[in-house]
Amino acid sequence: MLNHIDYEIVLATGFGLNTLKPVDGILRGYFGRLTSQTSGSGVLVDAITLLRLVRATLPRGGTTITSNEAEA
Repeated sequence: MLNHIDYEIVLATGFGLNTLKPVDGILRGYFGRLTSQTSGSGVLVDAITLLRLVRATLPRGGTTITSNEAEA
């Protein structure tokens, strides 16, 4: 449940503020939890969506998450 709430917060921030910087910590926690939990297909789709949002935000400096972190 926590991952879904974090997912919604990140999406709302990314699209509402046009930056992910305020939620970079939430994103790091989200992806950290995914590596230690068994995830269903819905969770993986959410993760892919957030990863694509990070990738789209990186070139314009809208996140402190690095390319290396996103690749990991």
